Amino acid sequence: MVEIVAEKDESTYRRHCQVRSSGGYDLDVGNSPKSDINPALAAGLHAVFIPTTTRGFWNTRKLPRSGIQRLLVVDRFGDLREHF
Repeated sequence: MVEIVAEKDESTYRRHCQVRSSGGYDLDVGNSPKSDINPALAAGLHAVFIPTTTRGFWNTRKLPRSGIQRLLVVDRFGDLREHF
């Protein structure tokens, strides 16, 4: 199931996961460490980081050092097929 949340912050992700609790795992896919990846990892989700093609944009906020065992970095969206 694919769902898009209105607010991308840790508390929203936590509430969302508590409601769904499907027995699988929740995954956030995004191109911004600040608004996609870091809040998802902080909430305990798995995350996929796909760096944007706009040079330097994703470097505005670094990826975290903790939670990286739940983080996958791919070059393109199509690369997800190799992992899922």
